[in-house]
Amino acid sequence: MIPITRRSKEEIPLFERLVVRRQPLFSALTPDQRQKVAQSTNLITFEKGVRLFSEGDEASHFFLVARGQIKLSREASNPDREKILEIVRPGSTFATALMFLKRNIFPVSATALTTGEVYRFDNHVFMSLLRDSPETCFRVLAVLSHRLHDQVEEIDGLCLQNAPSRLVQFLLQEARCGTSDAVRFQLTVPKQIIAARISVKPESLSRILNGLSRRGLLTVTNKEVEIPSIKQLQEAVTSCNRSCQGRDEPLF
Repeated sequence: MIPITRRSKEEIPLFERLVVRRQPLFSALTPDQRQKVAQSTNLITFEKGVRLFSEGDEASHFFLVARGQIKLSREASNPDREKILEIVRPGSTFATALMFLKRNIFPVSATALTTGEVYRFDNHVFMSLLRDSPETCFRVLAVLSHRLHDQVEEIDGLCLQNAPSRLVQFLLQEARCGTSDAVRFQLTVPKQIIAARISVKPESLSRILNGLSRRGLLTVTNKEVEIPSIKQLQEAVTSCNRSCQGRDEPLF
């Protein structure tokens, strides 16, 4: 059973100040409304591999990741064909849109990739606040619109990009690079998870990484990735994407 911590009366003001007030989703709420959110929120502590909810479960809450990483995935008859839709990191919410549906059922499963903590918010409490706060409604719409845009871009990537392009896009998101053309960073998820996230088999991921490494475009040592030139890496996979004409096997 997942440990759930309910906040004491003494902890609620601190939680409201340090968490609720700083979360963009709640920034338009009044102090009294933020306190109501804080009072109805629970902290869930989880270990790696713990499932927070399963596809088909009743969706009565939405979540904010405080620490760790959560994968959102769809089940498959073959475990090797699991589709990972999103990896949720600290500071991000998930399952927010479900409170607006008449049939509140989780369409995905949420599983911990690491140890960590999430805040669990009550849908009924938050919906009652939305009715009194049009500004918060617009902020929720902005969050949902941003996610819809990201999902459309992902569909474009799956349909129009080959596997090397999708891998490079994922790696650059992991690197969170600034203005530097050369980056070095640590992978925060296992390679098996990366393969599922970009919709390839683990052996295909290994072939792509080996091909990129042979060309000197990147090196991978355990979990450390080094990219000497982001520009050259992007140019190489763009050229490959045109040459492959939609095929996922790299021409490296």
